Amino acid sequence: MESTVASSTLPNEIGASLLGAMGALGSVLANIGLYGVLAYAVNQRMREIGVRIALGASPSNVLRIVVGQAIKLVSARGVAAGLALAVMATRPLA
Repeated sequence: MESTVASSTLPNEIGASLLGAMGALGSVLANIGLYGVLAYAVNQRMREIGVRIALGASPSNVLRIVVGQAIKLVSARGVAAGLALAVMATRPLA
């Protein structure tokens, strides 16, 4: 009985494993993309950061500014992408 159940659930297990692997790969690619966007944004503000440090801003203040900008950028794009995907995903389910 165990071998019959195992052989009948094997396609489902393989499909679940493939979907999990594709989800993990998608997550890795999304993180790489976010890193690239944030690195570009920080690179664009490099002179401003240098001026702030030269005028006496502490590293924690500069870090707070950079992280604040990153959170705004990531959350705005994440909300927009999430809403678009939610609309596209729920249409076939309706």
